Amino acid sequence: MRFKFKLQEEGSPEIEIEKSFFGKVKVYYNEKEAERLNEKGKPFLIRMGDGKEKKIFVQDVYLDYVPKVIVDGKEINLARKLIWYEYLLGGIPLILISGGMIGALIGILGVYLNFMVMRARSFTAIKALYVAGITIFSFLLYLVIALTLQSLIGR
Repeated sequence: MRFKFKLQEEGSPEIEIEKSFFGKVKVYYNEKEAERLNEKGKPFLIRMGDGKEKKIFVQDVYLDYVPKVIVDGKEINLARKLIWYEYLLGGIPLILISGGMIGALIGILGVYLNFMVMRARSFTAIKALYVAGITIFSFLLYLVIALTLQSLIGR
């Protein structure tokens, strides 16, 4: 996922944060990759238009694809924060973690997709249908894979 933003001060370059599904983060400004420092929090260093340097801290948020970004002690919102019940409903596929590694992978992917749908700009009813569909599909996919593996193993 890619997130673009500008700081609310004069001379701010366009900053782009790229986060892979597996959590690797890169920061770009003025179409160049930002340097990552080896100090506490591993911030990225960007240069403003006036020559000043800013440290951007990018932190992972558990099971969410939108990272937490902190600049000068202030959090930058890259996307709408989910409400508690959106976390609850979107997290239902995590039940599959009890099904071992395959269940965990399918469950985490289902949660990831559910959170993406919940942040989309659409009618609530449509988002609810998508989330229900993703959740049901996650459970069915796990069931099909588990039964297929069970029949192949011969138990």
